[in-house]
Amino acid sequence: MALELLLAEAQGMSEDAIMEVVRFVRFMKEESRRSSQTEAPVIREAGKYRGMITMSDDFDEPLDAFKEYM
Repeated sequence: MALELLLAEAQGMSEDAIMEVVRFVRFMKEESRRSSQTEAPVIREAGKYRGMITMSDDFDEPLDAFKEYM
């Protein structure tokens, strides 16, 4: 049914327009092939860097460079 709809829509289109549709169909087929071949997503481990990142005690203090704006 979809193929018949595509053919009906293509009736009366210019050769250039039909070739553009053909290129799009080929692109969609290639994207479909690529997405089916992709590897499984990497599962991240929660807390992997726990204890490796620290924040200074004066993190919330105003910066000297901005004192004139406060």
